[in-house]
Amino acid sequence: MLADELFACGLIQVTLPAGAEHAQLDIRFDMLPSYPALLASIGTAVMPLIGDDIERLVCPSDSVALGVAVSLVTGLPLVWHTGVMGTPTQNFVGAYDIDHPTLLVRLTDSVPDKTELDTFIREAGQVGLTVVQQVALLGDKNNSAVLVDLHDAVWARVNAGKLPAALAETAIRRRRD
Repeated sequence: MLADELFACGLIQVTLPAGAEHAQLDIRFDMLPSYPALLASIGTAVMPLIGDDIERLVCPSDSVALGVAVSLVTGLPLVWHTGVMGTPTQNFVGAYDIDHPTLLVRLTDSVPDKTELDTFIREAGQVGLTVVQQVALLGDKNNSAVLVDLHDAVWARVNAGKLPAALAETAIRRRRD
């Protein structure tokens, strides 16, 4: 199971830091490129979620490793964003022209600033990348297409006896807040 691999590699951790009153959920996707077999598994898991009309992949700068993994498995060209908004033709890097139905690939479905995501999608459209679908590695299956539902993954560890329920509960609650 993909969630188990993420926990085993330490990319998702539930910790109780010394002196802390509450558990916290640490997401360490910056380490994802260190696990090529996991990247291949993730790329393969995305394949059945991709619509038949998708011609390109696009991802933000924090999701390039994930985007490359999906690109390698699917054969779809990847365009990535530098992280600077405002000049789309300079900030989207990769091969694109006009009218490409595009899959937005992200590490998480978390959107601290909906305006930023809307701007990203609008600017992608300005360079011919029409985002028609989104997928995230981690998130809430009720909100978007995600490979790993965070809540379900944490509680599966509790049910398997790998994590105390009290830690899981506080970590999930604090993550939502």
